[in-house]
Amino acid sequence: APEIHELVPFTSIGSLPRHACHFFLDDYRFERVWNRPSVYVPRLRQFPAVLTPDFSLYTDWPLSVNLWNIYRSRWLGRYWQEHGITVVPTVGWAGESSFSFCFQGIPVGSTVALSPPDVRSSDVLYKFLVGFQEMLRQVRPIAVWSYGVLPNQARALEVDGERPKIIEFPKRWN
Repeated sequence: APEIHELVPFTSIGSLPRHACHFFLDDYRFERVWNRPSVYVPRLRQFPAVLTPDFSLYTDWPLSVNLWNIYRSRWLGRYWQEHGITVVPTVGWAGESSFSFCFQGIPVGSTVALSPPDVRSSDVLYKFLVGFQEMLRQVRPIAVWSYGVLPNQARALEVDGERPKIIEFPKRWN
């Protein structure tokens, strides 16, 4: 993955050198890239890297809806790669029931991106850490791009004595 200094939202106009495009937004703000993917290729090509869309995943949604949203994210990433765009997969999960499919299609040993939840409760933190550990186990990323502050407990997690490089990018409103 190229050296990136900032993550900018898809809804931003234009691109800047060393800025990657992210989709850590409400789904309705980027649903159009799924509905008409070819229209957005020229715009996304301007970025040195593009994160795959972060379609919503929820533990109380039907499994098929979460599976569909993972599929759409992976499909768009592949489509963009075919059009010469450098893609960084966005990882997400919806509890342990999603672990069998939510990391599929992400190359082992790659750079991945995520936006950690606001961990105001120990339950939210615990669920995030369980998913983060499983992501490390299945994907074994060399780097994790975190849009926002990654909880310290996640930084300490490892698989077989290995930890990925963590790169935090400030959220635009911070």
